[in-house]
Amino acid sequence: MLDFFSSNDPEKIVERSNKLRIENKFDKAEQLLKKNIKNSKSDFLILLELSRVQFEQEKVQDAVISLRSAYLSNSDEAAKVINVAEDFHYRPNAKKEATAVILFELYIKKRDFENFKKIFSTLSNSEAPQTIAVFEKAYQNIRENKTIEQLTKKDIETYLILGMLYLNNKQFKEAKHICEIIFKTQPKERDAILTEYLAATKIAYGNPAPYMAIGDLYVIINDKDKAINYYQKAVGIDPSLKESVAKKFEESIKDTSEISETSKFSLVDLYLNKNDYMKAIDIIREMISDKQEVGDDITRRAYQIVQNKSDFVEGYKLLSDVLILKKDTAGAVTNLSKIFELTEVENQYILKTADRMISKDLITEDLLILKSRVLLKTGNLNEAARLCEKVYEMNRSFAFELEQILNEILNKDQLNQIGLSLLSRLFIDREQLDKAKQIIEYIASQESMELKAIAHKSYLSLYEKYNNDIDIKLHLSIVLIELGKIREAESLILETVKIQPDLFYEIMPKFYMPSRKSKEIAESILKILDSVDKSKLDQFLFNYSYAEISYLAGLIDQTISIILEMLDKYPDKEEAILSLVERMKEMYSQNERISEFEFKYYLNKKNYERSLNSLMQLYINKQMTGHVLDNLYLLYKQVPNDPNVIANILKVLDDMGLYEKMIQESADFLAKTANQNSGLVKFYVGKAYARKNMLNDSATYLFQAMALDNTVIDKSLEILNDLLKIDFYSLRVHYTLAHGLNLKKMTDNAIDELLEVMKIDSQQIDLVIRDLEKWYEDVKRNPKLTITLAQLYMEKGIYDKAISKVNETYEMDNQYIDQILTLLKSAVEHDVEDGDILFTIGSFYAKKGLYKLASDYLYNAMSIETSLKESVITQLQFIINKQPEEVDARFSLAQVYKDMHNYLQAITLLRQIEMINPNEVDNVIGYYQEMLSNEPNNTYLLISIADSYLNKESVAEAIESFQKAIAINNRQIDEIIEKLIDYDRKTTAIQIFLSELYLKKQDFDSSVNWLNLVYVTDISSFEIIMERLNQILIVAPTQQSATMLLSLIYFDTGRYDKLIDLTHDVFEKSQVIEQKFRFGVLLAQSFRNLKQPKKAEDIVNKMKTENIQLFYAIVFQIYEQEKSKMALKMKDMFTSSPENEENLFNYAKYLIKQQNFDEAKKLLQRPFENENSNFERLYLLSTIYEKLSNLIFALEIASPLRRSDKPEHIAHLLKLMKKLGYYGDAENILREKRNISSELGRFQYMQNVFKDYKIIA
Repeated sequence: MLDFFSSNDPEKIVERSNKLRIENKFDKAEQLLKKNIKNSKSDFLILLELSRVQFEQEKVQDAVISLRSAYLSNSDEAAKVINVAEDFHYRPNAKKEATAVILFELYIKKRDFENFKKIFSTLSNSEAPQTIAVFEKAYQNIRENKTIEQLTKKDIETYLILGMLYLNNKQFKEAKHICEIIFKTQPKERDAILTEYLAATKIAYGNPAPYMAIGDLYVIINDKDKAINYYQKAVGIDPSLKESVAKKFEESIKDTSEISETSKFSLVDLYLNKNDYMKAIDIIREMISDKQEVGDDITRRAYQIVQNKSDFVEGYKLLSDVLILKKDTAGAVTNLSKIFELTEVENQYILKTADRMISKDLITEDLLILKSRVLLKTGNLNEAARLCEKVYEMNRSFAFELEQILNEILNKDQLNQIGLSLLSRLFIDREQLDKAKQIIEYIASQESMELKAIAHKSYLSLYEKYNNDIDIKLHLSIVLIELGKIREAESLILETVKIQPDLFYEIMPKFYMPSRKSKEIAESILKILDSVDKSKLDQFLFNYSYAEISYLAGLIDQTISIILEMLDKYPDKEEAILSLVERMKEMYSQNERISEFEFKYYLNKKNYERSLNSLMQLYINKQMTGHVLDNLYLLYKQVPNDPNVIANILKVLDDMGLYEKMIQESADFLAKTANQNSGLVKFYVGKAYARKNMLNDSATYLFQAMALDNTVIDKSLEILNDLLKIDFYSLRVHYTLAHGLNLKKMTDNAIDELLEVMKIDSQQIDLVIRDLEKWYEDVKRNPKLTITLAQLYMEKGIYDKAISKVNETYEMDNQYIDQILTLLKSAVEHDVEDGDILFTIGSFYAKKGLYKLASDYLYNAMSIETSLKESVITQLQFIINKQPEEVDARFSLAQVYKDMHNYLQAITLLRQIEMINPNEVDNVIGYYQEMLSNEPNNTYLLISIADSYLNKESVAEAIESFQKAIAINNRQIDEIIEKLIDYDRKTTAIQIFLSELYLKKQDFDSSVNWLNLVYVTDISSFEIIMERLNQILIVAPTQQSATMLLSLIYFDTGRYDKLIDLTHDVFEKSQVIEQKFRFGVLLAQSFRNLKQPKKAEDIVNKMKTENIQLFYAIVFQIYEQEKSKMALKMKDMFTSSPENEENLFNYAKYLIKQQNFDEAKKLLQRPFENENSNFERLYLLSTIYEKLSNLIFALEIASPLRRSDKPEHIAHLLKLMKKLGYYGDAENILREKRNISSELGRFQYMQNVFKDYKIIA
């Protein structure tokens, strides 16, 4: 208090401090200076002196803090602070890592980067990281609590200091992010950062990082040319950066039109080095897009692309475009040809480029040939051929290349007129006579008159060169005939034959094909033949040729007359003459005159088969039916045993509708026909009976017919279906239809027909089963057949066969499962008690996934037939394996094991059920209870049912079951303890039961621990806890943990006299000092509460004398325990009276302290009518959001607190404003709240330093 009356003049205080320093009274000097700090501007000299005093005492950190405070108190005197700090820094005993911190802060404020670097250079390798770590910590704190937009001026300075430190320490990776943030947000700092980075490049010694960083900075300010320059320097140092630099280009340089051509070349070179040719091409194309000519620098780079990647189409496209600009036609065509070799995708590009070159008069034969090849590939064959024609006109030396192209054209379009014309011309000009003849002959053979005109023109060209070539004359004459120039052809042929008659035999065969194509040509040739001198020719060959041309000219009667004449004159040539008839039939397939001729001829020759065939050809004309029938009977007389003749007679009679005649003659016909050949005959007989509505007779004959001849099955089935329309209930027709369908392999339809038989007459079941079993021998895999058999077996009561067939059916087709189940269940519904059927139903329900039904049927099957037990168990286990989460199958299997008294297996299954579906716990307990009724002393059952009770949260029943198990066998205690410890929802009853179990084991410490846990969580249970503790102390009177817990309960419940009786001797005799002091504190407090302060003081003094520090530690521990109890008490108080505001706020504060913010927010959502209460609610809510680092929302909630007069509320509001930089509003509130200014005095200091914490604009 003496200092309170001394002078407040700072200079005098500093003077007194100096004297004390001289006297080495540093402590007193420091105390003097600290007492006179008033948190005002006048503190500057005092704080400066205080830093010196502290530095002299080697309190370097304190000295630095004092220097910083001096600067904050009067920033105008920064130079003096720097001088003192530099003085400290350069002293021999200086801790440079500490003094450097304040110097860096001050230099940055002045942007004195030279001295900044100078100070950094004085730091050793160990000091520099320590200094950097200080600012890293500050930087990390800012990052965690503020966004970029919330940074203050001081925050920016921190960023700048750390960035500069990283640069000077060559930590370029760490510097980059920080410097970029400053560069982006603080334009005025950009020059300084660039300058420092440039300086860093001088000390980087081959490290490309500074250059890369500078490039990134220039990208930020959109100076792309400079960015590219520095990126290039970085790549020059480290070529491996090509990938990352290219990526930066892609990200930052979206529009290359904004950069210079030099930069574009740099970009191209970079992409070329990176082998990213596509990007290089894009830039080059941009460079040449508006140019009429290009230089060698672009051409060289275009060539470089294709040299580096010889299969890169886009490279050849670029080079082609560049060479066109340079008017290098040959080079352009070479590159276009390369593109054509590499891919067909670019054909349109090649065509467009070729057209562009042609428009610029850059035409060469190679260009046109290339274009022709491309057009050929694109299918434009005519245009390709025209270009070949143009090239041939320009330069005939390209004939070889043109021939190749023309051949390809004609491979795709064999009738291309331009191609054929040019190729024939090419062969004629090259005097390749054989090739010329071959191609022209091909042209002449086509139907097109245009092609024949081309052939005529080509033959004339050949005839002019080779007028003595007979072959040329002959083909020319044929073309003339085809073109209608008969006179010219006749003149040419007669002249040739007159000179060489023997040539007639060569000429005539060559007239055959032209005559076959056109009657007019054939008529023309007949005229020429009429003019030939026949005396010099072989008469047979002439007549033969004349007959051939005659039928080609449509003169059938004349041809037949010539043939008859030749057969008469030349019997040895019969085969050749009849071949002429066969060719005539091919041309006139249904000509009656030809058929009549053949019938008579072969009848006379006794070739009855061919005679019959010819006769039936006549039958195509129905007007000749009577004639045909008469001739058939004529044939029948000749060959009465021929089934084909008989069948055709019946066919004609059938067509004529003479059914009675067919029936009358059928006996005679069938008697003369071998049975194995009578299928078709019997079919017509059956058909006749059908038409007379004689169903049974018809079905009988059709049945036999289908069995003998499968060609009549389809028509027989049609007839049978028609018969059913007459009498649907005809069993024989249904049987016959079924067998016919089966013969046709339409087994499913055949089965339906047999089932119709069953519907009409159920007595037919044995016959139907017999037929189906026969079919089954031939058709093994037909599910409908097997299911039908199963159904019939079921009706007959042959259950083993029925079950076998349904299983077979399912194996073939599982889609039948519903039908199978319906069939099997129908037997059950008709009171058939068969275990095998029930088992089969259960098995199929399991396959269907209906496990509940499956389980029920399987269990019932075993109930009827115990011999099925193993099969049922296996099937149920199959269901469980197939569907691991299936419950019903487990219940059924458990029931099976229960019935077998195999309780261990049953318990295992029931436990699984409960794990799969906890909602089944009641059913599981029911099973346990049934088993316990049989074996009440089964400990496994008792423990299992207890587990289920626990899962159901029926704690009392669980404990009761555990107690029964222990009573039977106390060796189960450990297992029960383990279960209860693992149980999550330990109630008070469980915890007390655990205490009892440990007491039975005489594990008193564990027993007491559980009682202690109960007491901590449920104070209301103290009576039963005391009872249990007394039981422990009876058994183990010296058990101190029990004694301590009991004494605490006595203390809390105000039973101080009992506490004194219990603990007095323990306190006196205890050898463990910590336990002794705990008892002592409780004992002393109890005496004090009983108004016996003297005894209390004696005990306290005794403990303080023995160990005062431990005494206070024990007091603090007990105090904390009481606070915890109070917290629980607060929760209980709130729960019992939630409308009480004080209880709510106390509980909310407790939750906030426990960081249970969600629960606290729920409590504080409801507004209060009382304004002060609402202020408290908002204060607590805002505190929560502040702790969650959501300062903006915290301030928004706290804003109404400015109307509150509670200092705690105002202080909280001001704190938030300070953190978010709202200093003006904070000052206004401070002025408004002068009435509580004494309690807010700690904020006065802030008013003096606000000017150094302005928000950065």
